Amino acid sequence: GDAEGAEAVLARAPEAKKDAPPLAAVRAKMALAAQAAALGNPAELERRLAENPGDHQARFELAMIQNANGERMAAADN
Repeated sequence: GDAEGAEAVLARAPEAKKDAPPLAAVRAKMALAAQAAALGNPAELERRLAENPGDHQARFELAMIQNANGERMAAADN
């Protein structure tokens, strides 16, 4: 989604509503997306796995990215 738009919505939320479940869910999703972005390029991780299927770090990072992108089945396969 639109990270900047989501940040703006969260910033405008009244203090009494900042911990409301829908806003907490948005914050959690944004945090997961930021973590996934920091893990790198999924194509590079897939290349590393093709070269070395035992690269557990690449497998874990790829699964994190896939999960953040809503690719739950692909993430579970890793």
